Amino acid sequence: MSFPYPQDRNRDRRDKGGQPYKDAKEALSEQGAEIKGRVHGHHDEAAHLSEEERTHLQEERAGKRFRDIGEHVDDAS
Repeated sequence: MSFPYPQDRNRDRRDKGGQPYKDAKEALSEQGAEIKGRVHGHHDEAAHLSEEERTHLQEERAGKRFRDIGEHVDDAS
């Protein structure tokens, strides 16, 4: 929710109370934690691999992404 003027935000808080803002802040922090967890999971997965294995894994993933994108573009046409 975007307010053009700061006083509108304060008025909205007075009218609705602080709970909607607390709920939104909590949901945003949970999403951030989930994203960080996924990022760290990918780093941990490749931590034990050698440089060559890591490169090979990245090339495989990139190839799959490119194929998926190509299929998506073909379907959209």
